[in-house]
Amino acid sequence: RGWQQARQNLRDFADLMMQRETEKQGFTLSYIKTVTWQAERLLNQETPLESLLTQYQDARAQGRNTEALEKQINERLDGVLSRWLLLKNNILTTTATETEAGKR
Repeated sequence: RGWQQARQNLRDFADLMMQRETEKQGFTLSYIKTVTWQAERLLNQETPLESLLTQYQDARAQGRNTEALEKQINERLDGVLSRWLLLKNNILTTTATETEAGKR
């Protein structure tokens, strides 16, 4: 969720910049640095799977050892697939239960 929060924070900052520009106001350098630092911190919480795949592709192309990346990618894929199956089954179970209740 770090990525989503960083994206929302940056969107809010962009909106605030537009508002302040319209009102002929500005920002302190300290405030801009704080927003940047917060976004970077949130983005560094977890590397997106797509980025790991790109790192893996680059490492293979350069002939570097990819064992650690492979392990990390496999763990992340397992987690994503597990979550997807849990969500999907929960939704299907809920839908089936609601359908049965509606028939009564």
